[in-house]
Amino acid sequence: MWLTLILSAAILRSAFGSATAPSAESSTIQPDPIIQEHLAKLAETKRHTIERSAELIELWKISRQPEVRRDRVLLQAALYDATHRHVSTLEPIMIEFQVDSGQIAHVLLPYHDTPDRHLHDLVWNLISCSIDQSTEMAGRDSRVREMLDYLGRTQVDPPSDLVRQVFYGAPTAAIDRLSMQWLMNDPAQEQKRRAILWTSHLVEDVVWKHNNRFLKHGEDDAAEAELDKLSKSPEWWVRLYVAHMLRRHDDVLDAPKARERLKKDSNPLVVEAINDKVERGPPETER
Repeated sequence: MWLTLILSAAILRSAFGSATAPSAESSTIQPDPIIQEHLAKLAETKRHTIERSAELIELWKISRQPEVRRDRVLLQAALYDATHRHVSTLEPIMIEFQVDSGQIAHVLLPYHDTPDRHLHDLVWNLISCSIDQSTEMAGRDSRVREMLDYLGRTQVDPPSDLVRQVFYGAPTAAIDRLSMQWLMNDPAQEQKRRAILWTSHLVEDVVWKHNNRFLKHGEDDAAEAELDKLSKSPEWWVRLYVAHMLRRHDDVLDAPKARERLKKDSNPLVVEAINDKVERGPPETER
């Protein structure tokens, strides 16, 4: 599924907008000869050896230099691993530097659209969150939080590949966080933000009751009615949330008018989500 989604990113980017997209040069990591030399030595060492520890210490010392810093070493390790296939210098460095998956995602997100094919594959392998985890678990995924923070700073022209990833992986966390980031500072939008949060709460409550066999007849009507209202929203990302809720929970939520409306949506990501036939019903963890 993810191969199809990633391959269609370029097509959707042109329809989605690319006025502020970074240039190919800005999304390319330039090799640092000194750091690359140390990474080559690290790659030749074996686990749990004095030689490996010595190289990791040297790289840590380099990362403490004011003109270098930790993130530069991490980027160089990502570049080395992408260039030298089947080699991992980034993993032992992450352990030594005590860097978690969210922190590495923070460093690599600006390179999500790098023209370097091997680096692109490595970046997406490290920043992607699972589409099979529950919405509750997805909301706690540090990679999701970093991706949403990154998107929050690109409201005018958010990258379509990242939007797709985060809404497929964590639609509830996406709508909650983006509504706060993109609507919070505008008092005129407060009512709209509250409506979004209320719908999110209703949907989560209905899904939880359904999964745990507490859902009573008619309790899903209110959630479906609110989703129908949001499907008319002028904000594409709100309509995208509705599309993913109807796709992800099609065994619980109906809202046929909203479905038909979204199938004709002007935003290609919304149409893609509502028409997605690959995965029907909730993830296995939510059944």
